[in-house]
Amino acid sequence: MSVSVRIPTPLRKVTNGEDKADVDGNTVSAIIASLDSQFPGIKSRLCDDSGDLRSFVNIYVNGGRHPIHGWHGERGKFRR
Repeated sequence: MSVSVRIPTPLRKVTNGEDKADVDGNTVSAIIASLDSQFPGIKSRLCDDSGDLRSFVNIYVNGGRHPIHGWHGERGKFRR
């Protein structure tokens, strides 16, 4: 599944100034992996050393904010 990811200004150093990326993935972890393959190093800005999303990362789906707590990066599972 192809999705569009908006890149916030602070991360555009990693994306060479790009404000949007089209990537493949149907889970948060797959999308982040796809982003990291296009823009090496972005995953470390989004995830901590254990692979969990950093606390300041917000996920928006179709314009709505979806807070994710207890997300498990490698398994791609999350709970609210």
